[in-house]
Amino acid sequence: MMMWIGIVVVLWLVGNLFTGVWQDYFIFRFKVLSPSAKLHFEHPHHEVHLQGEAGGKLHAVYFQRSAAKGLVLFFHGNRGNVSRWGHVARQFMDLGYDVLVPDYRGYGRSTGTRTEPLFYADAQVWFNWALQRYPSEMISLYGRSLGSAPATFLASKHPCARLLLETPFSSMRNLFFTYYPFLPPVFFFKYRFDNEQLIQNVSCPIHIFVGLRDFVVPFRCTRRLLPLLKPSDQVTTIKEGGHNNLASFTEYHHALVRALT
Repeated sequence: MMMWIGIVVVLWLVGNLFTGVWQDYFIFRFKVLSPSAKLHFEHPHHEVHLQGEAGGKLHAVYFQRSAAKGLVLFFHGNRGNVSRWGHVARQFMDLGYDVLVPDYRGYGRSTGTRTEPLFYADAQVWFNWALQRYPSEMISLYGRSLGSAPATFLASKHPCARLLLETPFSSMRNLFFTYYPFLPPVFFFKYRFDNEQLIQNVSCPIHIFVGLRDFVVPFRCTRRLLPLLKPSDQVTTIKEGGHNNLASFTEYHHALVRALT
């Protein structure tokens, strides 16, 4: 009996290494940008530097066009930095929008201690910056994968034009147990990113884009969000879509046009 108790304790400790101590490694796959690195995009851009809490230095790229319909505040996925993600600006600018793409702490030129509260606090800093330039009803929040967490957080706290979520997860806890359904729900999670809870407080229109062949955030994890949507909210499912290729499908672009016009 004592041997089995010992095995259970060891497995519990190892599991908590993955969901606690090592969770940063599995979630945040960032690349750093040197201060001298040049950013090259199809459209002209400005670099924005802001001060975050607890000594954080925040960096974003801002794309601006004349007579814009509003701003898309785009929170990107968990890999790379704005040198990769800034290219998404084109699809929104073609529809008449300005675009702001921030980097998370540790990504690109953004620095500072990273915690879940600070992750959300940084999102608030960027939203405050946007509010100084656009009324809230002209700000659209877009969250891609990991970015669904700060986007949903902001939409749950503030009125805005709309919340657009691409390949979102219901929570980090649910995503973990989607991968490992045979494990008991007894682990501590350093980052919870509980979109399932937050989305219940979102009053603006929501549109979710999801691929049914997504093996990074499987649809059965995203599906937990769907019963929480309002009757007027929309979901675009792409049968052959994966986690990183939804933008290559015409269904995605048609749905994006509908959502943003």
